[in-house]
Amino acid sequence: MDIMDRRAIAIIASTVLAVSTTIPARAQEADGVVDAIDGARSRLTLRDGTSYVLPASFDATPLRPGMEIHLLYVA
Repeated sequence: MDIMDRRAIAIIASTVLAVSTTIPARAQEADGVVDAIDGARSRLTLRDGTSYVLPASFDATPLRPGMEIHLLYVA
């Protein structure tokens, strides 16, 4: 392994560590399929009936009903 490979591995490892420390300890995760997006109320509803309030800064325009998604949120 040459010096460039070691540097690349170190950069990737430090990036993963930096990102993982920014995720709150109480973060929850959910998987599902989008059923509806209510932009006026900033609400996302999954097919199982679970709904989530989206942050005001979240751009939900790319989301479409039928998309499989993975959510990471603070309860």
